[in-house]
Amino acid sequence: MHKPEFQAKVALTAIKGDLTMAEMVKKFDVQAVQITQWKKQLLASAGAVFDQGNQLADDHEQEILELRAKVEQLVLENDFLEARARTDSRAQRKEMVSKREVLSMTRQWELLELARSTYDYVAEPVSDEQLELMKLIDPCYIDKPFYGTRRVRDWLWDNHGRVVNRKRIQRLRCLMALETVYPKPDLSNADQQHRIHLYLLNNVKVTRPNQVWCTDITYIPMSKGFVDLAAVMDGYSPRVLSWRLSTTMDTDFCVDALEEAIENDGTPEIVNTDQGAQFTREEFTGVLKHHDIKISMDGKGRCMDHVIVERLWRSLKYEEVYLCAYDTVEQAGKTVGCYFECYHSERRHPWLGRLTPEERYRLPQTAAREAA
Repeated sequence: MHKPEFQAKVALTAIKGDLTMAEMVKKFDVQAVQITQWKKQLLASAGAVFDQGNQLADDHEQEILELRAKVEQLVLENDFLEARARTDSRAQRKEMVSKREVLSMTRQWELLELARSTYDYVAEPVSDEQLELMKLIDPCYIDKPFYGTRRVRDWLWDNHGRVVNRKRIQRLRCLMALETVYPKPDLSNADQQHRIHLYLLNNVKVTRPNQVWCTDITYIPMSKGFVDLAAVMDGYSPRVLSWRLSTTMDTDFCVDALEEAIENDGTPEIVNTDQGAQFTREEFTGVLKHHDIKISMDGKGRCMDHVIVERLWRSLKYEEVYLCAYDTVEQAGKTVGCYFECYHSERRHPWLGRLTPEERYRLPQTAAREAA
């Protein structure tokens, strides 16, 4: 178990975003899933620090306030326990069960998401040979968490002269709860519990700025790991209205980019996204509903519905990202920002009549002023 101070330190580092996930895994010697979980817990509880409230003079009201605080604490503890059940290994969760607890044994098994039949199960001991291999795999993962089983197999041969079958490495890594850090496929998969909205752009002709916005996520490879990039684009220009980098695949950086675009450029009529879980969560769709913005989502397998953003990703990666090897998140942010500035003001698009995205975006405003 890690101390709360250590968890807070790791979570603050993740929020700051100066290190990639691979670098944080190596620096703090913890798994990527755990770092993401601590970051979410810190952000969720940060608001309580500033919620001081009004002082109640009446003793009865003070007692009610204390009881509410205790109830909230119990809810947090229960939520934390259920979160642990999703992140810790089965062996770790099994150790949390105790007959001395006030909760019944049945309730403890339910909270920890364990089968009651596993209580008396005793796992087979790990052999000395397996333990030796696990001791070799562990420092390899800490130093290079982006290595898959094939590269770990080669690493064991090159550095220790050990010939190990790849499937054996898979089994041992599963036993050690180690997961390779890399951009996962199917980032646009929807959460089954979230609402999917209809695609609203069929036969819709985009004729003015702020009529339709598009937003999407991609990943930026670095020398050590990768970071995720979210951008909000105007469907008429196409101009990048705002963007954000993040070392964890959550919803916050998508919401931040959307709110910045709304603050700087007003509200559009429609915002189009894919069906990724980041865009179907209430945190993101709630911002759109608050500003009375219509929500449009691409159909599954309809890549051409989002072609304007996909074209931007291709240009960014082939003209900038793949030509560099970013060492830090700050360096990646500066370079991506410079590219977007050039993309706005210098890159002329034939399908825009040789106009730049910035000129295209400002064209209706200029025409309106001349007409007035």
